[in-house]
Amino acid sequence: MPLGRYFVFVGSILLALLLLSDRYLPGHIAPSPRADVDRSIIRIHSGHKWPDAVVYDTSLPTIVPPVAAAGVSPERPLREAFAQLPPAPIKIREK
Repeated sequence: MPLGRYFVFVGSILLALLLLSDRYLPGHIAPSPRADVDRSIIRIHSGHKWPDAVVYDTSLPTIVPPVAAAGVSPERPLREAFAQLPPAPIKIREK
């Protein structure tokens, strides 16, 4: 279980670094002496005008393209693609 040992090892090192940094780095900063801003009256308005909403009319029937166009069957291009492959080498087993 090397993956489990890795996570335990790396996790313990990260935890030790977190505890060491908490001990040696400066503590919390004192709160500011003045009162906080009253945020209930802040209103943000944008001058940007968004485009009009796009409305799709789904009541019309769906247009389905024809299956075979110009007399070409759907499997023909697949056969032509296989025809362009080089032939596989013949392996002869010796007994």
